[in-house]
Amino acid sequence: MIIKIFTLALFLIASNSFSQPTDSPITLVEKPTKKLQDVGVMIGFGQNYSNGEHYVDCEGCFFDGGVSFGTTLGIYYEREINNWFWYGGLIRYDILGIESKYIENESVDVLNSNKTFVIPFEQKAILDLSYLNFTPYVSIRPFSWMRINTGLNFGFNLSSNIKHTKTPINNEVIDPQTGDIYEIEVTNPDPNKTGSELYTLMDAEMPNLASPYYTLFLNLSFPIEFDNESKLIPSMGFDLPLTKISDYGNNFNIGTWRIFLGFSYPLVTRGKENE
Repeated sequence: MIIKIFTLALFLIASNSFSQPTDSPITLVEKPTKKLQDVGVMIGFGQNYSNGEHYVDCEGCFFDGGVSFGTTLGIYYEREINNWFWYGGLIRYDILGIESKYIENESVDVLNSNKTFVIPFEQKAILDLSYLNFTPYVSIRPFSWMRINTGLNFGFNLSSNIKHTKTPINNEVIDPQTGDIYEIEVTNPDPNKTGSELYTLMDAEMPNLASPYYTLFLNLSFPIEFDNESKLIPSMGFDLPLTKISDYGNNFNIGTWRIFLGFSYPLVTRGKENE
């Protein structure tokens, strides 16, 4: 009887021992996921276009509808929040010049004569501007091959010049009554700089420029990835004006569109085998 009781007690002790969890030196710890980070460079070519009117140092002269070729150089940094949403910062050097012109008829007296002719002149304004732009942005990535970047751009003026010139459309005028030909001579205050047939009315810095100048930055890109996770990135970008670029005009601002080619290199990567 004693042996049976002793055997039963051993069985209960053994059963209780095996049913208790045992301490283990091995624990599971969740590995933090690296946040991807890239740096890159970009170059863009496209068009600058103006809205509203801008003034020159000439009473009654107003210019609108200006366009010109534009160039952009940029560097950027961006970081992953999740696989479809990133944020970044872009620094750009932008050339924002425009050229505007119109034809104006003007009555001109012939020297030593009582004759007067109406002569068409081309009025032209060439505006050269350069800006350093800072653009914080977000990047939405619905697919691996497409990105939509948008942000608020702050532009700071680095240099400016506006030149207003006037030149006759033709070098000669014919008297419709007699058939006499008269040569048009332009008295130029600086012929070495602008030529004998071009009169310069204004050549100075653009007054009352806004700095910073605010635009909405939009960019649609299509990255091409290489084996080392660097990328070649063609894209289309726009700067849509949000404020006036200068008070020397009537609601005057400048927008742009660009075709960009960029290259990015990963600062932080998880490796393709972990993607």
